[in-house]
Amino acid sequence: QQSAAQSTKSTTKNQKKAERKSNNFMSFTFDVRGGSAIAREYRNYSFLDIDASYGYHFNDRWSIHIPLTASTGLFYPSKTFMEQIYLGIGGEFKVTQHKEWGLIVAPKVQSTLGDKWGAMAYDLALKMESKEVPVNVGMGVRFIDTYTSPIAESPIADKVCVYFTIGIRLKSK
Repeated sequence: QQSAAQSTKSTTKNQKKAERKSNNFMSFTFDVRGGSAIAREYRNYSFLDIDASYGYHFNDRWSIHIPLTASTGLFYPSKTFMEQIYLGIGGEFKVTQHKEWGLIVAPKVQSTLGDKWGAMAYDLALKMESKEVPVNVGMGVRFIDTYTSPIAESPIADKVCVYFTIGIRLKSK
């Protein structure tokens, strides 16, 4: 009897291990974000991002991503704009899982590539993702920490922005 109990325990352990392993997958995510600075003195800035990221999902809840973002920042009233490319690292944690959707917390840190406008972007987004259709929608907060500016006499100030996001996730096993 003891041998049968150990065998059952071993089988259950192996089944759970196989289940966890089967939940691992790679994904490609494509997001579009639009936002604006929230401080009154910096409301003259808004942005539009197109983001592509490649990620690894450890299980149904945890994942890590490498995002590449093309961003266009628009400054009012001068109607000038700056284009940046950001590269960084991000993660996702699915806080809740329901039958049809999941609620995801997604932090991300990125740095600009190139020498025009040097900045770090720190994002924290809250997204809802459908289980049936691979679409997510959400909103987030971004802190832009500027460390170089093409206009030395009038540097671009650090900004806190809010944004809305919509995206699609393609999974591959």
